[in-house]
Amino acid sequence: MQIRQYDRDRDFNCIKEWIGGERAHALWCANRFPYPIAAVPFHAFLNDLKKEWAADAFVAVDEDDDAIGFFCYSLLPESTAGFLSFAILDPKLRRKGYGQEMVRLALQYAFEMTGAQTVELNVLRKTRKQYAVMRALGL
Repeated sequence: MQIRQYDRDRDFNCIKEWIGGERAHALWCANRFPYPIAAVPFHAFLNDLKKEWAADAFVAVDEDDDAIGFFCYSLLPESTAGFLSFAILDPKLRRKGYGQEMVRLALQYAFEMTGAQTVELNVLRKTRKQYAVMRALGL
C-alpha cells in the first residue's frame, strides 16, 4: 500500500461506492456535503477545506494504483500540529489491517514530509471500527 494525492477524475467513483447509506455518510462526513455523494458538491467541499485549512486529499492505493482508502490531511499553519480527517476505507477491505496501514502511512507522511510534531484526528466514538483502529495505533 502507498498513499498519493487524490485524483478527482480517477478516484471519486471509488469513494462514492464506499458510502454504505445515509447513516454511514453522516458518520463519515457529518453531512458536510449532501447525500448521496455527488462529484460537484464533494469537490467543492474539498476546495473549501483547501482554502480554509490548507487540507489536501489523499488516497491509499493498492499495487495497481487503485484507490482503497481516502483521507484529508492538513498542517495547521499557526502550529506544528497536523490534522487527519474524513478517513474512509473500501468496505471490502475492512478488518484486514488496511485501515491501520493507511493511517500509519498518513502519520509517516505527516511527521516526515510536513514536519508535524503532533497529529490530531477527528473520530466519533459511534464509529467504533475507526475508533478501534486509532486506539490500536496509540492515538
